[in-house]
Amino acid sequence: MKSGAMFGSLRNYENSTFYHSDPFINFDAMYESGQYVIFSVGRVCTKESEGNCVDFYALKSSNILDRQEAIDALIASSVHTCAIDVRPEDQLIVLVTCVNNDDERRVVAARRIRDGESQKELKIQVERSETKKRSFVFR
Repeated sequence: MKSGAMFGSLRNYENSTFYHSDPFINFDAMYESGQYVIFSVGRVCTKESEGNCVDFYALKSSNILDRQEAIDALIASSVHTCAIDVRPEDQLIVLVTCVNNDDERRVVAARRIRDGESQKELKIQVERSETKKRSFVFR
């Protein structure tokens, strides 16, 4: 995974042009399928003491506040600003993979497209996103 051979294309989402052109994930499984819109792309630290961490277990919590806190952490860690609304009750897909530094992980997070939403409208929201100016440097 570190070599980029497996899930290496996820790094492309850090580029705003790539993210704007393809912000959707189609998920097909044996018993379920769905379409998701990406709301966060970034890197997080695996060591809580280093900051910029996400409690991935909280995303499955029955406690709404814990879930919202984890969603907020994902959004804060994103390299892009994004106007996609994400609620604690939304169904999420979170793709996590290695980067060169063992203490970091690349994260691409998406929420299921809700009934009544269109990809066209969501794409317009995504296209309004900008790459954030970062005050810290990833190792």
